[in-house]
Amino acid sequence: MEFQQDIIRKRAVELGLEIVEFFVDEGCTGTNTNRSEFMRMIEACRSRKFGVDAVIVFKYDRFARDQFDHLKQKRELLTYGVRIISATEPSNEGIDGELVEGILTAINQHEGRRIKLRCKAGTIKARQNGRLTNRAPVGYENAVEVGSNGRLHKVVVVDDQRAPLIRKCFEMYESGTQTKAEIVIAMFRLGFRMPKSGDPMSKSQLEKILVNPTYAGRVYARRGDAEWWPAAFPAIVPGELFDRVQQMLEEPSPQRKSHKNVNNLFPLKKFLTCSKCGRPLTGGTSKGKCGGRYSYLRCYHRECYGVSVRVEEAENRFLELLKGVYPKRSLLKLFREVVVDVWREREGNARKEITALRKGKELASRKRDRLFDLYTEGEISREDFNRTLNRYMKHLKRTEFELQDLCAQERCFEAYVDRAMYIIQNAFRLWQAAEINDKIRLQWALFPDGLVYDQDEGILNPVTSKAFSLLEVLKAP
Repeated sequence: MEFQQDIIRKRAVELGLEIVEFFVDEGCTGTNTNRSEFMRMIEACRSRKFGVDAVIVFKYDRFARDQFDHLKQKRELLTYGVRIISATEPSNEGIDGELVEGILTAINQHEGRRIKLRCKAGTIKARQNGRLTNRAPVGYENAVEVGSNGRLHKVVVVDDQRAPLIRKCFEMYESGTQTKAEIVIAMFRLGFRMPKSGDPMSKSQLEKILVNPTYAGRVYARRGDAEWWPAAFPAIVPGELFDRVQQMLEEPSPQRKSHKNVNNLFPLKKFLTCSKCGRPLTGGTSKGKCGGRYSYLRCYHRECYGVSVRVEEAENRFLELLKGVYPKRSLLKLFREVVVDVWREREGNARKEITALRKGKELASRKRDRLFDLYTEGEISREDFNRTLNRYMKHLKRTEFELQDLCAQERCFEAYVDRAMYIIQNAFRLWQAAEINDKIRLQWALFPDGLVYDQDEGILNPVTSKAFSLLEVLKAP
């Protein structure tokens, strides 16, 4: 990259131009015109930010590999009074220059397509040799080792922490006693977390794991191929177990009929209880004299029949209650500060652990760098280097995983508190706009013991959640 910049500087001096800025897209191909630095360069020319007269590129293929994209972007720059100059290729000025430029861009496009074909052929060959050409799936790790020729090679190794849990997912599903959702919950309780985000496994991620043949040590050269190649790395799941799971996934699941406990007409059903007998109210509809149907909440116990109220009336009284428990914003702010301070005090050990993990990670990184120096100087053998390097890499991965997990917990807690504050402040509006299932969750969260309903007096002395109870204490003088 520095060599290319030196050539561009030399060309600018020859043309009497002053370089105002370099735009470098490292690791990006010229076939993509949506490169971040490329688009920033176009925007700088459009806005006349530097008073640009020309854009100098090392070669035309660094500007764009596709001939159509080259001409399109060139015409756009010309409308801004900016010309394109190649630092290593003939001038494009004049009729002959435009012809040469057109030939060069056509050659670049042809070469780009040839590179793409060679890369595709190399990818197929690597897969036929049992190697992965993309990032290793969860349960494996990407590592490096020194080959017989003394060069570093990318390899795939088993993640000792997650691999046993991946296999357990297959075994649990193959047993047929647990659903996918139950397997996800079990993995959460066993401490499984995704490598990058540190989040628990989701159901969609489990479904991708169960159909991934890589875990059975099978690599396919092309997507959709019937033939597979044995992997150059150990399998996590036996092939027989993987095949049985695929057969179970292909079988249609039996249709199960479940009783409908949730009715859109009765969100307060079983949430309100009778003031006389203490039993939950159930919902029902009655037909009026004029043919209309009306929904009621009633106590149907034969020895009571203490409550019979229209659904609309019960919901209106519940909404009036939600308005009445609305806390002051100043109290909510104080409440949030108290909760966060208490959590941070209790999580002091976690913060110490985060500091210790960061120091351990830094120390392991220094040891790894020192290992490379020792191998380069010939003080250790290739076998010792590979063994020690893999140990350091596993330690670094494990430390990074634990660090991400602890940091994610800290970030998530404050987000959960903010969400809870928002719900407390907007309970009335949220309940009105929510779907039936969300209404039920919200009302039980606010009133965990439910509400008592009296035929004459309506809702009696509600017991709110601990959050509202604490806010009431803060209100007291």
